[in-house]
Amino acid sequence: MLVSNTHTHASWVWLAGWTGLTILLVLFSVYILWHFLSLPADEWSNPVTDFGEASPSAKAGIGMHFVFGVVIMLLLPSQWLPWSRRVGSSWLHIWGGRLIIFSTLPLTLGGFIYILTEGAVGGFWMSLSFAIYGVLIAVCAAQAFYHARRMEKDRESPHFLEHKRWAVRLSVLLVGSGIYRLLIVPMAAMLNFDYYPDRDRDFAINYLNVISWLFYSLPLLATEIYLRRYHGDKQPGFISFEERPSSSVVDAPNEHDVDSNVI
Repeated sequence: MLVSNTHTHASWVWLAGWTGLTILLVLFSVYILWHFLSLPADEWSNPVTDFGEASPSAKAGIGMHFVFGVVIMLLLPSQWLPWSRRVGSSWLHIWGGRLIIFSTLPLTLGGFIYILTEGAVGGFWMSLSFAIYGVLIAVCAAQAFYHARRMEKDRESPHFLEHKRWAVRLSVLLVGSGIYRLLIVPMAAMLNFDYYPDRDRDFAINYLNVISWLFYSLPLLATEIYLRRYHGDKQPGFISFEERPSSSVVDAPNEHDVDSNVI
């Protein structure tokens, strides 16, 4: 009874987390579509950055970043659903994963084009932070894809667990885009809902520089602690409706799991 109640509680926690993150990503996607992609490039602006005044190459880069960012944000929640990895519905996980992985290429490329041609509004340190963020996304995507392909013939190989580890890291980094947007809200409140009054420009720049490092570094650090501390270096655990939260070992794939590569 205790194990059953614990499993039920963990399932509700997982569902609440999935719902909250999905709402965040959908709202962020709607914001990008409505505030940027539905308008001509010359009108892309917000109180923080005026993309419309950037060079044509910079606008092309940030536009590519926006488009593939929306694709990723809308596909990402489906990858967290346990049933998407079951036989019969595995196509959702496989093809959704492939689209996410390959969308990270133009996503990061577009970001790098903008940084190299225009630079971030916060200057060098903010540009450096976003560049590192892009490199981390590319590395995690490449590793998740590599281990998915290597486990194609042997689902019980170490590559199965390694794929899950890198996929979790990639998900945390991609969700960071929404977290960054949320972290701007306190700055708006402190400045009386005006992001960039002239008298407070220095404060706004300093605040943006700080959160540009924190929005992905702290979640990624917490993820590493979770993966290593609670489940060892080789045994990450993932709470879902199909897995018991009390187990310290990820169950080996069975006949209900995907019988081909995950991505």
